[in-house]
Amino acid sequence: MIYVLIGMSVLFVAIGFVVTENNAKYLLSGYNTLPEADRKKVDIKAYIAYFRKFHIFLGLSFLVLGALLYYFISRNWAGVFLVVYPVLAYIGFVATSAKYSKGLSTKWNQVGILILIGTLVFVTVLLGYGFKENTLTFDSQSIEFK
Repeated sequence: MIYVLIGMSVLFVAIGFVVTENNAKYLLSGYNTLPEADRKKVDIKAYIAYFRKFHIFLGLSFLVLGALLYYFISRNWAGVFLVVYPVLAYIGFVATSAKYSKGLSTKWNQVGILILIGTLVFVTVLLGYGFKENTLTFDSQSIEFK
């Protein structure tokens, strides 16, 4: 699991450096489909700086907090953290990044937040279901898993 933590941390930091002002119109979802007139309403320079800082912070905090959970608390909690922390971070990112789109509708930001919240609820339910104890029952004719 520590390799997953390191790999995902490197991925988050790399995303922060891969997207630049020059390639944003190709790589940034939503921005790449805007008409040129609407792209001019977006403060892309400030957004890219914010995007980079967010991903560097996400990558480093993901590694540090995940490693602390893994080594000092529980591997199970570290596994939950692997899923929940990035989703929570991206909810915050989408909610705060709307300020860089002056004059554009924030409807799609709200839809994105709702999708992320739905994903978080779905994953949390699956994790809760996965941590339920299984029972094994033996009798003379069968073995039953519950």
